[in-house]
Amino acid sequence: MTFFITGIDTGIGKTLATGLAARWLHQHEKKVITQKLVQTGQTSPISEDVLEHRRLMGIAPLPEDLEGTTCPYSFAYPASPHLAARLEGCTIEPNHITQATKTLQERYEIVLLEGAGGFLVPLTPDLLLADYIEQQGYPVILVTSGRLGSINHTLLTIAAIRQRNLPLACIVFNQYPAPDAVIGTDSLAIFRRICPNVVAMPSLGHISNWSGIASVIPAHAEIQGDRHHTQCLDSGFRRNDSFFAQTNLGYAPETDCVPDVDFSCIYDAVIRHSAPSHASVRSSF
Repeated sequence: MTFFITGIDTGIGKTLATGLAARWLHQHEKKVITQKLVQTGQTSPISEDVLEHRRLMGIAPLPEDLEGTTCPYSFAYPASPHLAARLEGCTIEPNHITQATKTLQERYEIVLLEGAGGFLVPLTPDLLLADYIEQQGYPVILVTSGRLGSINHTLLTIAAIRQRNLPLACIVFNQYPAPDAVIGTDSLAIFRRICPNVVAMPSLGHISNWSGIASVIPAHAEIQGDRHHTQCLDSGFRRNDSFFAQTNLGYAPETDCVPDVDFSCIYDAVIRHSAPSHASVRSSF
């Protein structure tokens, strides 16, 4: 089963939510992997967001990360996917993303697909990300916050999700940076009226300031290809590798201060093989 993780804006906490959700599922013995639909703003051959997912999960990069399956497209300019691709003379082929996701679906029970930017960002000049997800029919996990303006942005995003008949699996309420207490409490109450499953994610800013991204690619991993599609010739990675000891990151999965956030709503959706029932935004008020 595949879930799509989107947010009300860029920088809202999608990567943290995706990594923590995968961590929870992994700890509860679900065979889970994360995927980044398109990565922009980087030149390294492996998605920085996917590497952050692995760090939060407490595991080494997976073979699928090194072969490029977990991030089919990567571009240097920090912009919307359609623009970042155009600046490098590349055209994003949605079917290439779909095939990568299908490969992961064949190997794993759950795929958590993190988007790029907001829900309505253009994937190509002719296709919105939201319309691509509608074609795939993935349940949506929406990351929001309690900052001023989030209610409007959240309701607009939910309206776009409902318009496309996509299930809203849950809302993730990111509390970093800490919102105004009065506004945050009210926003959370409104979100809980809209969706029965709201995950309150604690302030996690301290774990996002990790500068070890470049060192996670081991010296013995031979990676070839352009920055859009990378292929690993020899990863040598497995889940039980002593990866973090090898790379001198000073990180021990069993001791790092990564909080456990309850994402049982995802587990419940997998058990039911369907997301929670739809309730229109209008009828919730």
